[in-house]
Amino acid sequence: MDSSWFELFGGYRLLDEPIGKDIHSHRRVTIDGFVGGRLTIIDVNGSVTSEVDITLPDGSMLEAGRSRDQSGSEQWGEIFVGGRVGVDLSEGWTMEIRSDIGGFGINGSEFSWQAAGVIGYRWRFKTWAFSAFGGYRALGQDYTDGDFGWDMVVYGPILGVGFSF
Repeated sequence: MDSSWFELFGGYRLLDEPIGKDIHSHRRVTIDGFVGGRLTIIDVNGSVTSEVDITLPDGSMLEAGRSRDQSGSEQWGEIFVGGRVGVDLSEGWTMEIRSDIGGFGINGSEFSWQAAGVIGYRWRFKTWAFSAFGGYRALGQDYTDGDFGWDMVVYGPILGVGFSF
């Protein structure tokens, strides 16, 4: 199985405050709200060998000792809303926690959720900020379309780059 996710979102900074008493401090705490969309692409390839004669759901027969390969793919888009909290640990190092919920029963996507925590390093160039980060992410999705169902939680390490202006 191969799976890919692509996200695009836009948001609004709800809070941007300096850490400590110095109002000109480069260390800040931020809170953002956002809305976006996520494209999920799933490709599945499998092979099964039967030990007995069986009738498959499509009505065909698989005889004992025979194998059958099956493959398929599915893709869908879903909308989500979420929030992010960021804390500058030092001049360049930052930590962020992000979460979102989505799906809302639209187009087969019943419900989705995501939570991620990352640590990264940020460079500034005029009004632009570039970052490289790594962390951990969990994504849960409940999607159904005809005879295809995806009710999974996937999780693991993440690496990425970002920019903001």
